[in-house]
Amino acid sequence: MSNLNLLAKILLKELSHLSPKLTTCETGSIYIKLTGKVKQLRISNHSGRKTSRNSWELRSDAMTTRKSGTRIYNVNAVNQLIADLS
Repeated sequence: MSNLNLLAKILLKELSHLSPKLTTCETGSIYIKLTGKVKQLRISNHSGRKTSRNSWELRSDAMTTRKSGTRIYNVNAVNQLIADLS
């Protein structure tokens, strides 16, 4: 099991109150659709595309966590992401 899949399993459990639905992509990205203010969470090891509104990212290539507008979190900040969504 890859690190991204492990992170996805943790997030599915921790964010169960937001009715998460998991989708995988052939590029290796994992998408979790949520109910609430944040509609989608993307877990990836690359930037790949522009982040849309109401969509947050958890990425291994992000050097720091950015919280302006669209949020991009480093994978080491998974606990902060869970806290911000709860």
